[in-house]
Amino acid sequence: MSARSVGTVLARLAGVGGAQSVPIGGVLAADWTPATGLALFWFETLLLALVAVGLAALVHRDARRQAARGHADPDRARATAARLEEVRAAHIVPRDVFAFHVGSLLVFALFFSGVVFMLSQKPGGERISIDLDALQLGAAAVFGFVALGAASDILGFRRLPAGEVGARVDACTGRWAMFWLLGFAGPILVAVFGKPMAFFAFFGLLKAWWEIARVFTKGGVRRPTATYP
Repeated sequence: MSARSVGTVLARLAGVGGAQSVPIGGVLAADWTPATGLALFWFETLLLALVAVGLAALVHRDARRQAARGHADPDRARATAARLEEVRAAHIVPRDVFAFHVGSLLVFALFFSGVVFMLSQKPGGERISIDLDALQLGAAAVFGFVALGAASDILGFRRLPAGEVGARVDACTGRWAMFWLLGFAGPILVAVFGKPMAFFAFFGLLKAWWEIARVFTKGGVRRPTATYP
């Protein structure tokens, strides 16, 4: 692995680890409510979906622009055509990625808000609420960590394999599925056991493990790709 690839993986690992530590540390060490932690996980997921859309847009637009320009040098023309074909094969049309992932997360936000409101009205048991001050502080920290993890990819998007951008989009699908399972299973478990902290701990550790593991799989390690000067 090249020094550039090592730097990219380390930046992503720091960004991912930091973003996961904010809601987990806030709930376990700073007495933030579990609902606040889950809202921060949702915010991180929304940011990662927007990063995936941004990377797809940069790679997609640049490949089409280079192909439309044309090149007199045969090697450069072949590399440009190969890059465009790679982008097409990755199925990373920005409009589609945005509509599905960002749209579904906004729908989940409405669903989650409704669930929190209903559970907050339940007499007795553990209080379910979102601490707005903690949410604001945590959101700023999560934004910084996500930006750190995405910076090298955004700055060097021309060297980013289209298949890797596709892997980031696939990761958004996994997060989307995880959150909708949370949305349906979480309220049932909270209603039955009355312990939102237990469910938050399970979900937080599961998500942290899943995110960190992805840094070392297809979505985190650069592979050779068609490039052009």
